[in-house]
This record gives sequence, structure tokens and C-alpha cells, in this order.
Amino acid sequence: VFNSNPKYNRQKGGEGQYGHLAKYLAKNKDRIGSIMELGSGRGAVIRLFLRALVPGTKILAVDLENFIHPALHPKLEFFRSDITNPQERGHLPHDGMDVVVCIGVLEHIMLRDLEDVVSWIGSLRPNVGFAFMVANHSDIKNGHELHITKQDHAFWNALMDRHFEVVESSVVTLGGNDVFSYSCRVRS
Repeated sequence: VFNSNPKYNRQKGGEGQYGHLAKYLAKNKDRIGSIMELGSGRGAVIRLFLRALVPGTKILAVDLENFIHPALHPKLEFFRSDITNPQERGHLPHDGMDVVVCIGVLEHIMLRDLEDVVSWIGSLRPNVGFAFMVANHSDIKNGHELHITKQDHAFWNALMDRHFEVVESSVVTLGGNDVFSYSCRVRS
């Protein structure tokens, strides 16, 4: 969708698909000294971190492969991990992060693994909170559907409510596609 629709990632006010995350980071900027991104991809969200956060913020990136150019951030730490595999995620830092971000990842996880992955994310217990974004549309690359878990807003709300205290949520329609965003805290 992103490549085939030039209006994707555009919305009123120029916030794009990361508008909810940008607001969350700006609101908590002075409280964030470290951030972990699950599913860092090619670093698009990390670029947002670099613009929005205090210089020197520790950034940890987690993905199946390292696609991020080393010059993007000299202090960036990369961890190779499949977060759907409990053995692989065992080596990831578990405590001390201020924010855990999971943007455009959950829709790539098989429905049967989703509850376990979200429960594990909740166990990370960051000091400030969590930020999630879930795209609810088809994304086909080379004949393969990449968004293998497409569910409605009620499904994602219920999943988030089971594992977190949801502070804020929003639905943004970008290029005719829904994107669900959540700011959450550890459930006390």
C-alpha cells in the first residue's frame, strides 16, 4: 500500500502514520532516556526518535535482520531476534527501558502467536510506557501477504486492554486504510 498509494502516510496536519507516536514522544520527551523499538525495519521510526527525543537518548533496535545503516545513530544498539520465539527473545534487555515501541509489527505476527508476544511485551515493564501502531489492511509483496493478522478495532482494543492500561488510542485512516495507535502503561 505504501509504495502504490502516494497519499499513504499523509494526513491532515502533516503528521502521517506516525502522528500518534510523535505526540507521545513529545509529551514524554524529558522522561525518556532509553527506548527499545521492536521491529525496527529500515529505521524510519528511529529517524523520528532522533528528531523528537533529547540528544543522547539510548536507542535499542530489535528485528529479524539489521537493515539500519550504522551512520543513522552512533549509539544505536541492534539485537537480532524473532520476538515470536521465546528462546530468541531471551537475550533481549528486559528491564530498565523507559519506552518500548512496537510500530507496524503486530499485524505481521500469526494470530496463534499474538497473545504470547503481546504478553511478553507487557512483561518488559518500561518506566514510562508503550507505544503501538497496527495497520489493518492488506500488504502484498511478491505475491505474499505480509499483514497476516488483519482484525478490526474491537479486536485490537480488547488485546491491548488485556495486557496494558491504555492511556490513549486513535484510529487514523490513511489512503483508505485504518491504522490503530495506542499509548499504554504497565497495568498495576
